[in-house]
Amino acid sequence: MAAALSLQLRAAQKADLPRLAHIFSANFTPIMAPILPSGPTKADEALRHAQLARRLAERDADPRNAFLDVATRADDGEVLACTQWRIVDAGGYDAPEPHYAEPLPWPADAKPELHDAFFHSLEMNAKKYMDDRKHVHLDILCVDTETARSGAGTFLFKHVLAQARAQKLPIYLDAAPTGSALPFWTRHGFRQLGVIQTDGMDDVIAMVREDDSAQADA
Repeated sequence: MAAALSLQLRAAQKADLPRLAHIFSANFTPIMAPILPSGPTKADEALRHAQLARRLAERDADPRNAFLDVATRADDGEVLACTQWRIVDAGGYDAPEPHYAEPLPWPADAKPELHDAFFHSLEMNAKKYMDDRKHVHLDILCVDTETARSGAGTFLFKHVLAQARAQKLPIYLDAAPTGSALPFWTRHGFRQLGVIQTDGMDDVIAMVREDDSAQADA
C-alpha cells in the first residue's frame, strides 16, 4: 500500500493564481459548459485568473470572514487543491455586491449573462435556506484532476469543518449532482435541502451539515 501523501495547509497567495486558474478550469468545465462552451482554453484560464484575483481581494478586505485556502504537497509545495469559504451572519445575503473597475476578460463565445443569473440563483437559494442563522458557506472545494485521489480535498474539508465546529456553525454548500460529489458530501455528514434550478444550466443540490461540535467534543 502506498504511503499517505503528506499535505500542508496555507492561505492562497497571488503567486498561486496561474496554478489555481488551471485547476479551476479543468474542474468546472463540465458544469460550466453552457456558460463557457469552448472549455479549458487559455482564454478560460485567463478568466479564472481574473475571477480568483477578485476572490483574493475580497479575502484581503475581510480576512476574518472570507477565506481562500490551498493544500500543497509537503515535499515540493505544489498546490493540489483549493477551497473558498466564508462566514455569513444571519441576514448576510442582503449585503451589496462588490463592484470592480476592471471588467472580467470573458472569452468570445462566453455567456456572462447566464453566469450572472446562475450565481444569483445560488445566492438567493442560500438566502432562502440559511439567512436566518449564522453559518459557514463553502463556495468551492476544487482538486487538481491529475491528483484527484491525493486526499487533498478531504484534507481541506476537514480544515473548514474544524473552523465551523470551533464557532458552532453549520456548513452550507451547493453540490453538482455528479456521481462523485453527492456521495462525498453525504459521507461527510451533509443532507439535501432542495434542488436549485436555473434556465440553461444543470440542476444543483443545496446541502447543509448541521453543527455537531458538542458530539465532536464529547
